[in-house]
Amino acid sequence: MSTPSLPHILVAYPKLFRCYSKFARKLDHLLSRSGEVNLIALNDWHQWLEQYRSEREAATHISTIDQLEDITLTHAVLFDDGQELSELIDYCKQQQLNWRLIPIRLTRIVNVDRKEAHDVYIGRGSPWGNPYAVGFGMSPDEGQDDRDEAIRKFQYDFERDYLKSKRTEYHQLIGKVLGCHCKPAACHGDVIVDYLNGVDDGK
Repeated sequence: MSTPSLPHILVAYPKLFRCYSKFARKLDHLLSRSGEVNLIALNDWHQWLEQYRSEREAATHISTIDQLEDITLTHAVLFDDGQELSELIDYCKQQQLNWRLIPIRLTRIVNVDRKEAHDVYIGRGSPWGNPYAVGFGMSPDEGQDDRDEAIRKFQYDFERDYLKSKRTEYHQLIGKVLGCHCKPAACHGDVIVDYLNGVDDGK
């Protein structure tokens, strides 16, 4: 393939990454002197590239590809937590692209009953547990909660800081592997993970 007339910049990030403000800030910095560019996505999980282009109203084009061989890349920007983008990193090295690695810290959740390694237990009895248990109401007169309802109630209280542990206290869990009994089923830990992976560290 011939060299493209515009810089073709692959932008990749893990699906768990939820911090658009950091994503946009880093691209602003890296592209500040680039002029017109074509941003390339294999998986734009949250449609951030389109959002970025529409907000900047800059001379930025967006392309989505199914495989790396579909286009000639000139650069790459990889938001990497050290786990998910290893193949892309190897590809950038092999192709000798101009590439930048943006370190990020992601929180994940695993099942402790499967003996999966974890850093912090977030089940009942811990400071991070869900006070709304599946199959129980909070009082004798209250109906039993199914899983979705227990998670919904936790999310409601979490977003309003009604829980014993305030949201800022959860920040100490950023970048850690959390352990619960639910996964791969839906879990209150998903609420925690989505929140923590959207916190902007300002870096």
